[in-house]
Amino acid sequence: MSRVTDDLRETPAGMAIIAIAMLERAQRAAEDVAEVRVADRRLLWLLSDGQPRTMRQIADELGLEQSTVNRQVNAALGEGLLARADLDEHHARPLVVTDAGRALFNRSFDRHVGYVEQALDAVPVERASTFLADLTAFAEAYSRAVSSS
Repeated sequence: MSRVTDDLRETPAGMAIIAIAMLERAQRAAEDVAEVRVADRRLLWLLSDGQPRTMRQIADELGLEQSTVNRQVNAALGEGLLARADLDEHHARPLVVTDAGRALFNRSFDRHVGYVEQALDAVPVERASTFLADLTAFAEAYSRAVSSS
């Protein structure tokens, strides 16, 4: 007896589902060996542009609940990855990346870039730009499809 998924494997949608699942597993494996937790990486990435942000701004930009951001920011502050900027005492004190946070982010980012570069080596050079354009179009359309449901 065949499973529903057996028939799907030979279709473009089925092949895409399998590829997405492979990427998700690889992402989880990369996270398991990463120096930095996912939440910290998101915070450090956002703040890596050098612009101080309040917790409210971080919550808005990451699309997270304020309580989630509070917990994540407090953990990152405790680890010395973030610091509060000293501005006017009458306003919310925005957050900035510390030197330690920047160094950790850079190491983590460089490692991740290495993974991506190794994977891109599997794509023939003459097809790389087309592949990346197609991958971007697919990811954007997939994101729209999921968010519209």
